[in-house]
Amino acid sequence: MSGGGVAGTPSYMAPELLSENIFTEKSDVYSFAMVLWEIYERRLPWSGLKPQQIMYQVTIKLARPEMPSSMPGDVRSLMQRGWSADPDARPNFAEIVRELRTTTPKRPA
Repeated sequence: MSGGGVAGTPSYMAPELLSENIFTEKSDVYSFAMVLWEIYERRLPWSGLKPQQIMYQVTIKLARPEMPSSMPGDVRSLMQRGWSADPDARPNFAEIVRELRTTTPKRPA
């Protein structure tokens, strides 16, 4: 499934969306993982970088932001799986909901 054109904020966009304009549930999962990062880090991902720099970091270098120190291990694991470079390695939202229901993430300090 793909959309008509890239729209959104590059800081939250999945590699396949940035490079090939492919929109799927798995690209939304990537965005969700970046939102988790933002919640715990309390700042925007890739702040200070221009869109082209973000695209290079995410698609060429396969980089991700540094892990927030306040993030509990179970949430960290979920986030890392969610921002995998391989869309097939990312959980779907049904799996995410099941996992979140079985854990009680700690609130950021």
